[in-house]
Amino acid sequence: MNAKEKLELKHVPDQIIQNTDGSLDLGSDIEAKVSELVGEDISNDLPVKSSSTAAQDDRKTEEKLSLRQQLLKNAPEEKVMRAQVVAKLNKDKDILERGLSKIRGTKNFDLIEELLRELRTLIREIHRVMNMSFEALKLVWLKVVHNF
Repeated sequence: MNAKEKLELKHVPDQIIQNTDGSLDLGSDIEAKVSELVGEDISNDLPVKSSSTAAQDDRKTEEKLSLRQQLLKNAPEEKVMRAQVVAKLNKDKDILERGLSKIRGTKNFDLIEELLRELRTLIREIHRVMNMSFEALKLVWLKVVHNF
């Protein structure tokens, strides 16, 4: 490496990853910086959404937000909300327990371990729901009961 190459590499950050074959793997931020130094325009490389797709996405987002606001406005009281969340989580727990009982006889230990991990996580979530504040419960209620 001569002095001129060292001088040019001084501007390139240390986040460059060297592959096993000796080539350099640049992150997107680093590629942009290198392109700026070299004088290339990378804005043409980015995919562009059509205006109709963007408008549809905006409409869907607005509809989701309005539905969410309507659900929060008409939300049941805390006890009912908590009971709905716990009931939904208990259904999921029962499904996992049934699946676990079917698989226990097999030698598929990876699947058994994964199901047990999910079951423990679900039980922890049920205990957390029982002790959370009303504001946090609203968000969990939207996520669990209404899939928001």
